[in-house]
Amino acid sequence: MAGRVEVRRWAPGLALMTTLVVLLLSGCAAASQPGSEELERGEAYAFGRGVVRDDARAAELFLAAAEKGHPEAQYKLAVLLENGHGVTRDYGAAMAWYLEAADNGHSGAQSNIGSMHARGLGMPSDQEEAARWYRRAAENGGGHGSYNLGMAYLQGEGVPQDHALALEHFSAAEQLGVEAASARVRELRLHAGVEACGPLPADYRGQAFGEALYAVVRPCERTLSATEQAFLAGIAEYLVNNCGFPADPADRDTLQRFRMSSTLVSMMGTDYRNPDFINSQIGMHQAQAAYVGGTAVARSAGCNAAGSALADGIVAHVARSQSAAPGKAGFVDGCAEYYASRYSRDQCQCVADVGAAVMPGIHKMSFDSSAIKDVIERNPLLGMQLAFQCRIRDY
Repeated sequence: MAGRVEVRRWAPGLALMTTLVVLLLSGCAAASQPGSEELERGEAYAFGRGVVRDDARAAELFLAAAEKGHPEAQYKLAVLLENGHGVTRDYGAAMAWYLEAADNGHSGAQSNIGSMHARGLGMPSDQEEAARWYRRAAENGGGHGSYNLGMAYLQGEGVPQDHALALEHFSAAEQLGVEAASARVRELRLHAGVEACGPLPADYRGQAFGEALYAVVRPCERTLSATEQAFLAGIAEYLVNNCGFPADPADRDTLQRFRMSSTLVSMMGTDYRNPDFINSQIGMHQAQAAYVGGTAVARSAGCNAAGSALADGIVAHVARSQSAAPGKAGFVDGCAEYYASRYSRDQCQCVADVGAAVMPGIHKMSFDSSAIKDVIERNPLLGMQLAFQCRIRDY
């Protein structure tokens, strides 16, 4: 009958033999693709696998394979031409080989064509054309195409700005193993539906740290000062240690890390480098008083539903404050790019998380390596935290 698939049961021995034959035939088919041998040798030179790395030799071998129609070789040759590795940089030739690979179904080449259009490499910048190529790569199962299309929707470049569609494409890229997509997914989910705090309601006026409490309870977006962070850290200290809040271990760990930086501020202040000793101590005493005030508020809330909700609110606030605004390149993005060969994105995230104790809003700032020195000079104890927790010593 049409549409039915008949499933047959094979004898074990015959099934094994059939599997081996299929695997052998598949291997032969892959090995027989024109240019495969040159591609493999080119990759060895490109990555220094068993030979001394030599981009020029890699380019020669990729060219030999590309001329035989191998899509991966066409793509890799285009990458070398675009970046000038082993060959003279040539955007026109790079685009030509990207197009060859793209016509052969290579999603990476399709995405890179979009990137060249977006950046105007060898041609006028055209964001709409870039988005079309990103979409083609995404529809072809390319993770980087999905990520780039997500960025286009996030920033409204070449397509209407749409955070929901951006999240959809970032999620697809995350599933395909694109590491950077995970941070974008997290940022969009954290900020979804959360607006700026605006005027403080009457119920919170006159309260000690009323603006900080309102930002947590509402919740809403507000950059808290170092003293306000110390106040929330005092609340966190009591709720974590006395109530076991939040229930989720990862969330408790988030609060403990947040609390640690504020504790160091209460021990040495926010302006240690100030030659005026009295003024340099002001931040320290303010942080200490705020921390004590926070523990008193948490004690009043108690280890009940109200205390649990307060702990969850602080976790959510910390998470939002430790991410860049959607569509913006923040400190962590810039740090990860600047230190690409030395430090991971997680290490850069750690630097910003620690630094926020003396530089509120650092996550949303553009990256500048001098900011790390600034954090250490403001509070040397935070410098020790950067060294041991973030494993950042040479910046």
